[in-house]
Amino acid sequence: MRPKSIILLTLALGCGLVASIGINQVMANRRAAPTTDGAETTPIFVAAGEIGVGDPLTPQLIKLEPWPKERLPAGTIGKLEDVEGRRSRAKFYPGEPILEAKLLPKGENGGSAIDMIPKGMRVVPIRVDAVSGASGMILPGDRVDLLVHVPENQARGVPRAVTRTFLQNIKIFAVDDLYDRSGNDNNTMAAKTISVLVTPEQSELVALATQVGTVQLVMRNAVDDVAESTGGADLQKLLTGRSDAGDGPPGDPHSFITSLKLKAPEPPAPPPSVAPEPPDDVFVMTIIDGSVPREVEFRRGKLITPSTAAPPPSAAVEPPAASDSPPSEAGGQPPAETEKQEDGDVG
Repeated sequence: MRPKSIILLTLALGCGLVASIGINQVMANRRAAPTTDGAETTPIFVAAGEIGVGDPLTPQLIKLEPWPKERLPAGTIGKLEDVEGRRSRAKFYPGEPILEAKLLPKGENGGSAIDMIPKGMRVVPIRVDAVSGASGMILPGDRVDLLVHVPENQARGVPRAVTRTFLQNIKIFAVDDLYDRSGNDNNTMAAKTISVLVTPEQSELVALATQVGTVQLVMRNAVDDVAESTGGADLQKLLTGRSDAGDGPPGDPHSFITSLKLKAPEPPAPPPSVAPEPPDDVFVMTIIDGSVPREVEFRRGKLITPSTAAPPPSAAVEPPAASDSPPSEAGGQPPAETEKQEDGDVG
């Protein structure tokens, strides 16, 4: 090799070494000392992702991040032993500092199950057996899909049996009375009741599904949060691969209800309407026939049987004048002597 090339190579290596040393010193000064604005920083733990209530603080959920000392919130944690083996008392959002006041003491899982329910969520228990509860393999914190099987029931308006996935990626809140899976990751539990964490609207669907059919839990991977579009299954689809079940769009969480074609009870038929009778339109006319008035009655323009008119008042009959002679016993005739006397006078 020529001496000139050796000299140039040596100079290049020396410049590179000096540059790397300088860069390392600058980076070290930025981490340990002041920032560009002159403020000193200190590393603290922050949430690397969303942390739910009662979730353990694992290395995947937290990370160290430098924060300006003058802007540190009260109760920040910078040592690993202070967060190891602890659970969150409240929800954390990505980038939020891990504060002592929002963590449960070591070894505690919360005061009660109510404290573990996130705000705006509901816990609904579902009765299960060895089949519907996935043979005891489900533990608190697992993710499942919920299926409902509704048998044929013509009385309820269900024309055929149907099975449909109506909720997906639902978190298990508790198995029986256990809502902490610590120490049970490798154990199975023969559960009788599994409680799911759902929204208020989803809780109504779960309650309805448990009343009209049989609910079954289907396990899924914890990192698989993709909602699959399913159209449900009936006997025709099982035998032929085709189904006409379902009126709603695939994947619609409410379509399993519409697919049942539940018939609401028909309201009682209204009584037959009766046309109101027209008014009688009755009027009375007084007719004077000679000197005797009488009344006739008309209804809807037709003459009805004339009403009986009151007889006209007749002249008063004067009583006979009183006689001085008393009436005879045989009907008031005068005695015989009187008749003879009258005859003699005339003769």
